[in-house]
Amino acid sequence: MMITLGTKTSAVRWKAIVLTACLGVSGPLVAQDTAVHDAETAAGDVAKMMEQGGGLYSTHCGACHQANGQGLPGAFPPLANSDYLMEDRTRAIETVVKGLSGEIEVNDAPYNAVMPGMGHLSDDEIALILTYV
Repeated sequence: MMITLGTKTSAVRWKAIVLTACLGVSGPLVAQDTAVHDAETAAGDVAKMMEQGGGLYSTHCGACHQANGQGLPGAFPPLANSDYLMEDRTRAIETVVKGLSGEIEVNDAPYNAVMPGMGHLSDDEIALILTYV
């Protein structure tokens, strides 16, 4: 199954990275006989993805959503422990790619700011950021 957001296929890539991190699988998740890394290699892969995602998050997201992901109350919503973000992963990806304006509710608090789209980032960069978050 492929979910396409405009020309982006971030949903599939994000899911693949999340599954890769959780399962310790390397490469495309297309066959049942995909090799599973040993725990040490898998941990290294996850650590590398988290480091890359954290760097991208700091560069592209941290100014508004803050380094700790808690956001700024009344201005920018939290990403850490965000019910809005985790409720609908496709919507989360679409928000990053296309941006968002209008009122939303995150963790029972209203937010009404404009988030610019980050469609200039590659699918892999978006996937790493969302995996990090």
